[in-house]
Amino acid sequence: MTNLLVKPAPSPLSQQNLAGGDFCGVNWSSKDLNGANLSGIDLTKANLQHCQLSQANLRYGNLTMANLQGANLLKANLEDAQLHGANLAKSNLIGANFLKTRLMGANFQEANLLGVNLSRADLTGANFSLANLVKASLENLELMGINLLEANLFQVNLTYSRFFGAKLQGANLMGANLHRVTFLHSNLNRVSLFKADGRNMVFSDSNLEKANFIGANLTGTVFKETNLRQACFIGANLENVDFSTAQNLEVEQILEGENWQKASFSSDFYGALRVKI
Repeated sequence: MTNLLVKPAPSPLSQQNLAGGDFCGVNWSSKDLNGANLSGIDLTKANLQHCQLSQANLRYGNLTMANLQGANLLKANLEDAQLHGANLAKSNLIGANFLKTRLMGANFQEANLLGVNLSRADLTGANFSLANLVKASLENLELMGINLLEANLFQVNLTYSRFFGAKLQGANLMGANLHRVTFLHSNLNRVSLFKADGRNMVFSDSNLEKANFIGANLTGTVFKETNLRQACFIGANLENVDFSTAQNLEVEQILEGENWQKASFSSDFYGALRVKI
């Protein structure tokens, strides 16, 4: 009987040693890499659409311009990875670790980032429009040119972060921790800060038209040359709030808040206020 040489079946990708490998431009669309060790891997411009990367280790990896649209990165570790210009639209990133990750210009449109850690990440110019960032950690970040249009930031932690030229139109910041957050030259039209902790925030040359501050704690907040047309302050704590250079503010808006007597206004506004009360 002739002996047949049978080739062993190749190991699944997730079981191969891929750490530190050079896979620039590879097509791993829809591949199973759950739990894989991809530490230090080079996946520049790789096609990883709909790839399964749950709990994968991508620490120190290079995914510059990689396409991860629709990928599953549940609890993946992307600490200190490079994702400059990567496409993560509609991807599942629940519980992922982005500590110190470079995400400049990355696309997270409609992605699910529930509970992610973005501490010390570089989000310059990143697009999070329509993304889910509920209970995410984004504290002490420089958020230049970030797009959070219609994003869900319910109970997000943004303490000490600084926005510059940001887009937050229609974003949901209900119950968010915004203690000492700064917004410079940013658009927050129709943003909701319902019952947010907004103590000692600074808004400078920004747009807050039709913003919802209902029940928010705004103690010590400064509205410098910022548009407050039709903003709602019902039940908001206005103690020590500086409205002295706020724009398009009406007396009726202020009277809906609490502790407005301890806020500061321009001399003209004080005159209008005396007439009303």
